[in-house]
Amino acid sequence: MSRIEPLYKYLNSNDLETLSFSFGEPSFSFTDEYKNDVPLPSNSDKDAFYIESEKTDWSSIQNGIKVRINAQISNCKFLNENNPNAIAFPNSELSIALIWVALESRDQGFAMEVPLQSIDAVQNLSFDVDFPKGKYHGTIVFSFVLLLNKPGDVSSTYGINNTKGIILGILDKFKLRLNGEGSIFPVFFQDIKGEELWKLSLDIDDPESNMFDQSIKLLINRKNPDYIYLDRNSSKYCPRLEKEIMAESISEFLIYLQDNFPKEFSNIKLEDYSEGTVLFVAKYMLSRIVQTDSAKEILDKVREEFTKEG
Repeated sequence: MSRIEPLYKYLNSNDLETLSFSFGEPSFSFTDEYKNDVPLPSNSDKDAFYIESEKTDWSSIQNGIKVRINAQISNCKFLNENNPNAIAFPNSELSIALIWVALESRDQGFAMEVPLQSIDAVQNLSFDVDFPKGKYHGTIVFSFVLLLNKPGDVSSTYGINNTKGIILGILDKFKLRLNGEGSIFPVFFQDIKGEELWKLSLDIDDPESNMFDQSIKLLINRKNPDYIYLDRNSSKYCPRLEKEIMAESISEFLIYLQDNFPKEFSNIKLEDYSEGTVLFVAKYMLSRIVQTDSAKEILDKVREEFTKEG
């Protein structure tokens, strides 16, 4: 039977006020073909930050994304067990770390950590995360956590966890939503009265050389009355409809390839095609999302995958 460590409570609002931790608006960029660092325009809503990809040449299929967050903490006097809000013994070594979870991509990582000093002064912190191309889509959740790197001096029975590596609390968190060309499918908006809510535009003549983000567009019509269910700022926003449209779009794309390019589609090998081409992305979708080569099963498989995400 393993020994149970006494866990200190997660930080509550009073603790957060004592720590005075805050972070600024994240900045985003990518490296272009000329090795230049190009800033990415972003915006935010009540739920998350998102990339305004329609204003750039950025695509997660061909480009990665760099995230930088500046933060500060202005009170580290908690490194004293006599403080009623103490969360570590004297002479402990603490740090703030940034961890992330990519929900739809089913991946997670430990970005980096910044040591804290036991001083009563403003400490400026900077965090950088670099996500590779072609691997991530959907929502990425970032969390700032307080870590105990080195146990302190136990001078009393004060109930503080003194275990190396323990997460003492979650300071704050934010979400990055990879929309538009950064998402799993290139999404663009149009404003045409009397037209359908969405349609898929396919312009493919050579799937081996055509680039995915230049050949496929999912067009969302903001003038359609039902757009209110896709507007994430609307109280009537319906995530299930959004996922159904995405699932049907992916299925339509894959079935189109199977019907019009049966030879190429039946023998797709990821290593045979350049990154970012239509067939490369098709194989990626088949292996990671659909996991079937049968047209009859594609839509059901895609729907099943999106249902797992809630």
